[in-house]
Amino acid sequence: MLRSGGHLYHLLNGDTAVVKAGNNVVVQGHVVKGVMSHCMQGVPFMVTHARAA
Repeated sequence: MLRSGGHLYHLLNGDTAVVKAGNNVVVQGHVVKGVMSHCMQGVPFMVTHARAA
């Protein structure tokens, strides 16, 4: 989950060594429409690139 700009995003994909709970990250990607997540929290966001902040 990523909170940014008052929104909550469910991050899909991304390097698990970088994109993990507690890390500060910078991600690039796009919102995915019509996809359901397991936890049903946040807007699904497909990560195409991630790095530590």
